[in-house]
Amino acid sequence: LEPRRLLDAKAFCRETGLSAGQLEDLLQARLLLPLEEGRFDAEDVGMGRMYLGAFNFGIRARDLSYYAELGEKIVDREMTLRNRMTGRMAYQKDAAATIQMVKNARMCRAYVIDRLFQHRVAAMKDLKDAPPPEREEPEPWLD
Repeated sequence: LEPRRLLDAKAFCRETGLSAGQLEDLLQARLLLPLEEGRFDAEDVGMGRMYLGAFNFGIRARDLSYYAELGEKIVDREMTLRNRMTGRMAYQKDAAATIQMVKNARMCRAYVIDRLFQHRVAAMKDLKDAPPPEREEPEPWLD
């Protein structure tokens, strides 16, 4: 997909392999956040394909909704820091500082989360260290 080419929902589903229902679930869970309502770019397509892979393992959008929930909290805290840092700056300096802060925040998020995960895995006796958690609700086809 070309970087600036935007797809409507039907073309997005065709490009990613997601169903219209799966797309709606991802939008409702705020796991897909197109920059323009109803128009999907290359980054959205990449995420859609990744989510399809997760769905193929039985993961549902609501299982991943913590990303949006915790992401909101992280962004709220980052915006508080940004406002404190740039509050008295002139527009040009504010814009430059914000650009740098965005770069730093991306780097910090990726680093901290990756390292937390790496430490957790390293502390495990083996990859099956703990039994899988009980499902919150039974699978519909088992009822």
